[in-house]
Amino acid sequence: LDYMPRLGLVNTPIIDKETKLIVNSEMASFQLECIDILGIDKNRLVPVPDSTEVKCDELFVTPIPMRGQSLHGTAISWLQDVFATEALLRSKADGIKRLYISRADAALRRVVNETSVIEALLPYGFKVVQPEKLSVAEQVSVFSEAEIIIAPHGAALTNVVFAPKGAIVVELSGGQRVAPRFFSRLCKDIGHNFYRLGCGFIPSVAQEQATSSEDQDMHVPVKNLLELLENAAVDL
Repeated sequence: LDYMPRLGLVNTPIIDKETKLIVNSEMASFQLECIDILGIDKNRLVPVPDSTEVKCDELFVTPIPMRGQSLHGTAISWLQDVFATEALLRSKADGIKRLYISRADAALRRVVNETSVIEALLPYGFKVVQPEKLSVAEQVSVFSEAEIIIAPHGAALTNVVFAPKGAIVVELSGGQRVAPRFFSRLCKDIGHNFYRLGCGFIPSVAQEQATSSEDQDMHVPVKNLLELLENAAVDL
């Protein structure tokens, strides 16, 4: 959300199609996939190691479209109308309406009673998804028809930008994460219905000294989660 919309200018008349793009010398697979989805020729990429001085005759610098934890509306529209359209040509939506996002393989903010949470949600048509095991196109596909998204606080929630307007988004949050944050604002700007469910934080041994309570593992009150969904007018 910070950087991908900046590529929206690459395939416009503003920037010549021969203009080179300065990129990290080591790129993650998802970054390369995003560039490929947008049809950007890899020959245009100029990999640059950290702390390298680059001299250019002419340099275009696109700003990060984020201010005060709010994503600019133009960036939201580009992600939904351009990037998602191209991504869905590679991975068609499968019609799944209810998602539970798991962080079981993460190092932080895991749900320690996830088995109980999943057992409570499965009868109501929820599908368990681990976005890090999916390609970018597959993530766009999975979220593109989601009407309800339940997830521990984490980067995977950025995919709510691809969900249909009016989706119900429930952020599971441990520790003292009580002040308004990025995802609540993002959902408001998109037109989603956002809810935050406070969870008890239960740090692993490794987390006790290394992280704040906001990033420690959490215990989800299953009864409260189901009550929240009912109060949100979800048909259970």
